[in-house]
Amino acid sequence: CDTTFCDVVFSQCTNSLSEETARDFMVYPNPTNGQFYIELSENAIVRIFDLSGKLVLETNTNGFGTTLLDISEFESGTYIISLVGEERFRSKRIIKH
Repeated sequence: CDTTFCDVVFSQCTNSLSEETARDFMVYPNPTNGQFYIELSENAIVRIFDLSGKLVLETNTNGFGTTLLDISEFESGTYIISLVGEERFRSKRIIKH
């Protein structure tokens, strides 16, 4: 079983991958020591999961622009950031030192 995670963008209209829509979701710095930014081009629900699939954080963004998140109190490791927007679902991984 391959447990590698990939950055994937699904489009509701065409059900296809799109590099252009992937650019509207940026995470930095990655790796992080705790605080990191998410840049978005739409309102979205942000969910962070550990690799066991447990939801460890959920928040709503306030629209376009940059949102600061803090996972300083989480254990070091890899986490999956999932964004649920009005028309798409996207996810990326982040590494916390």
